[in-house]
Amino acid sequence: MNLNDKTGLPTKEMITSAKITTSRNVCIMLQDTLIERRIGIGRSFKFEPLKVGECIVNDKWTSSLGVKEGSMVYMRFTAPNLMNAVINRFNIVTGNKLRQMNLRDSITIPCKVKNLTSTTNGKYT
Repeated sequence: MNLNDKTGLPTKEMITSAKITTSRNVCIMLQDTLIERRIGIGRSFKFEPLKVGECIVNDKWTSSLGVKEGSMVYMRFTAPNLMNAVINRFNIVTGNKLRQMNLRDSITIPCKVKNLTSTTNGKYT
């Protein structure tokens, strides 16, 4: 697989042609591990902060989808309320006029599996 030289991630064309898919519900957590450690959240979280394009996935994916450390995973989801907040902020900061998402729009995010885990490590209960 040829990755983008600048980001180390798949190109847009590679993302839209991804063939392995699943309709599983997943939990996506966006976190700042260093800040959380400093304020005492998720104290048992054993992983180092992730780099751009890395993710941690549940080890159940190992058997059901063949995912392992180093695999490239493509997550497609709809989250118009969350994304519209991001789009609004982006438009304010940059002066652009990106359109709002609707319920039919989806986003595909690639990530390289850095670690597998079977626990939330104190991140949530």
